[in-house]
Amino acid sequence: EEPMYDRLLHLRQVELRKLYDYVVANSLSIMLWNAVPLLVALSTFAAYTLSGHTLDVASALTSLSLFEILRFPLFMLPQIINRMVEAGVSIDRIQSFLQCKEHAAPRTDEIEEDYGVRMENATLIYGSIKPEFDAASMNRHGGQANILAKQLHETRWEVALLKAQLFEADEKIRSLAIGESVETPQSSPSPLALKRISLECKPGRFIAIVGHVGSSKSSLINAILGELQLLSGNQSVK
Repeated sequence: EEPMYDRLLHLRQVELRKLYDYVVANSLSIMLWNAVPLLVALSTFAAYTLSGHTLDVASALTSLSLFEILRFPLFMLPQIINRMVEAGVSIDRIQSFLQCKEHAAPRTDEIEEDYGVRMENATLIYGSIKPEFDAASMNRHGGQANILAKQLHETRWEVALLKAQLFEADEKIRSLAIGESVETPQSSPSPLALKRISLECKPGRFIAIVGHVGSSKSSLINAILGELQLLSGNQSVK
């Protein structure tokens, strides 16, 4: 669809700009790698002669050999720094993955044998949208302060979820009272990915999920796979 195509095209343009910058930086690095030793030698010899010394063959050859010995360490130093930065990024990613909550598969003990998937008034969210607790900035306050700050962070997240559910429930009650759908603008986007979803799917049935872009079709599939956190309602998958 057109909006998704425009979004993908924009991301592709961003990727191409990043690749262009990388190629330019790599070309400059190769150019400096070949030019710096020559420039260092010329500048050293020029400074040596301009200071009133006589440059003979023995001193020139000795200096060139020393510059050649220093060339490899000077080239490897930025490479080592780059590898250290990449290793730090990789360690942070592995650490964040290992510290994630254990994946909780949908329940299978409460589903009847006639059903493969069953959801009743299920409200779900993506766990990834939860703001991360910045423990690094709290280390200077001490252990007890860190514990209290983390508890406050969790409480604020629970309050945000409860407010979102209350807002959705109030909107549903008003729509039932009026007899038609009522939409009230929220001050901030709702964290709820799926609201009051009811679905029953029996084995062997073919079901098509149709909707426009952003109507949570993929979120429904992710909910069936157990990738979303269940806030209220029931969900069972055989």
